Amino acid sequence: MSDPVRVWNPDRVINEKSLFHRTEKKIKKHLQYLIELCIMPLGMGNNFTRELIAASTIPLILAVLREEESYGYAIIKRVRGLSQETLEWTEGMLYPVLHRLEKQELIKSYWSKEQGRRRRYYRLLPAGVAELERLKKQWTSINSTLNRSWGQV
Repeated sequence: MSDPVRVWNPDRVINEKSLFHRTEKKIKKHLQYLIELCIMPLGMGNNFTRELIAASTIPLILAVLREEESYGYAIIKRVRGLSQETLEWTEGMLYPVLHRLEKQELIKSYWSKEQGRRRRYYRLLPAGVAELERLKKQWTSINSTLNRSWGQV
């Protein structure tokens, strides 16, 4: 018996454009999955919830880029240092978020060659500075509220 004949069906072919035209909700869901999968709290066991880490990712990236233009691995190292080595981000988590921030025109990337190595650098745009200030106010308010609820001033 011969193999069955396979007929090409254009309805079953994934439209390449459809991969890039997903809704914002689906993209956010996918990014949330990547963040949950790829951010690994270190040193503090499971004390950080994934939701808290995910919520702090964008303000941390914007704050690091406010200090200076940087490339992906340097951002990861800076966050590790700022967190006193309790947060360990992976490139698999960071780059999708950087791409999203660039699409939202909060940051801009460019290629640069450093010591013979080509790296993609990211810099904060004025809209990114404004977004960082907005997020900073939110986090400050939340932190103050929590401190008051815990009896701290």
